This record gives sequence, C-alpha cells and structure tokens, in this order.
Amino acid sequence: MEITNTARIEAPLDQVWDVLRDIPRTARCLPGTTIDEKIDEQTYKAGVTLKVGPVALTYRATIRRTLLDESAHAAVLDVEAADTKGRGNAAATMRTSAGADGEATIVTVAADARISGVLAQFGGGMIQSVAGRLLAQFAANVREEVARGRSAT
Repeated sequence: MEITNTARIEAPLDQVWDVLRDIPRTARCLPGTTIDEKIDEQTYKAGVTLKVGPVALTYRATIRRTLLDESAHAAVLDVEAADTKGRGNAAATMRTSAGADGEATIVTVAADARISGVLAQFGGGMIQSVAGRLLAQFAANVREEVARGRSAT
C-alpha cells in the first residue's frame, strides 16, 4: 500500500532538515515512537505504539536509513516491525524529502507499507486516515523540535 502525505512546516529548510536527517530527533516527532537502542549511525531499535480504530498496537521496530542525500534534502528509511503480542507485522520503505517554500518548508513522506495481521483488517481507507492524522501531528512536532533547537543555541 502506497501512502503519501505532504505537510507545510513554518520553519526554514535548513532547520527542518537538521531534524529530518537526525533519526533520534525525527523519531521524537513521530507520535508513539521511542528510540530504545542505537545499533550504529544508520540503524536503531524503536518502540512504536499506535491506535487504529478501537485497537491499540505496540510494535518493536528496526529503523535503518538506507539513503541520505544532503543536497536534495532526501532520506530513505526501511522499517521492519513486529507486534509485541504476535498479532501481525509491518514493514515500510519511507522516502522523506524537504524543500523550501519561502520562509517555510514543504515535507513529503511517501511510504510503501506492507502490513499483516490485525492492522491489515482495517483496510486502506482507515489506514490512510490514521496516516494523515499522524503526519499532521508529526509536522507540529517538527515545528516544536525546530523551536527547541533554536532556543538551545
């Protein structure tokens, strides 16, 4: 299933890209995601909790960056996750890109998601809706992360 969303973040491209190129900072912006372990500079173990309809799911995930293109402000993450209760798996190749739009930044996230188990039963419409909500929260969290970064300097 291909899921693509775009968000406008009211912050300059260089500041947004500083967040997006840093896997732990990006993870802090993803609702329900925590980095649990750094394997190497490109690979992390994470916990992901999300609610789809009436079901709350908790996944153990491996996040691996397979591409970081500084000049194009683009990155690719491969994510593999297993539900902690054995109710299914999820995997995705996520392509993120950022571009300047005046003083703001347009962030596009495209994911090729492969899901099985409980989550797959909800169908594409519900998953698209949840993905849109998560991206909106992600964009708000990136704005806050950029503001924290500016105030820390």
